Amino acid sequence: DQDTNTTRLRHVLVTLATGSTGVGLRYHAVSGHRSDVLSIYDVTIEGNWTMSTGFVWDGPAFTVTGSGLRLLHGQYGLQVLNTAGSSVDYPQFMNMHDLEAEGFTKRALDIESGSDIKIASSDINNMTNSGHGTTDDYAIACMQDAGGDHAQTRGIQIVNSRIGNSQRSGVYATCRNLQLTGNIFFSTSQAGL
Repeated sequence: DQDTNTTRLRHVLVTLATGSTGVGLRYHAVSGHRSDVLSIYDVTIEGNWTMSTGFVWDGPAFTVTGSGLRLLHGQYGLQVLNTAGSSVDYPQFMNMHDLEAEGFTKRALDIESGSDIKIASSDINNMTNSGHGTTDDYAIACMQDAGGDHAQTRGIQIVNSRIGNSQRSGVYATCRNLQLTGNIFFSTSQAGL
């Protein structure tokens, strides 16, 4: 929601309906408006193997923090976007611990614009070897901003996490300042690429 401050989600379960193309959790603000501080603790979003997205973070919605976020079985797990193409109002500041993003037909983590994002002690995988399709590409993609200015997509840290079960590579990046530290990569290039 726009113009909101200090929202906390704790002990929440969202189950998307069969055939859903929706979004389990959307944190979005538009230019001229601003939302600050979304705290997430012990939240599960179950996509039920649909074409859904677990969590979309978009626009000048700043500061996501928390632990125990479970994004399961959809098309995308977490998408960080800048749909307005703004060079000023884009997602900034995430500190997430114990994120489980598992079982996606496209990507577990898709950062198309955003800065100062830290994900630690997490499990990020597409689960392609489980018989649920082979249409995914990367477990994690960190792209330059959709408007072509990769200055917005920067300062991303993924530390002490498991990354993999993807058709291509575990991580694909065209952004700046991506730091990968202490991660375990497993079952990447499932397609033999």
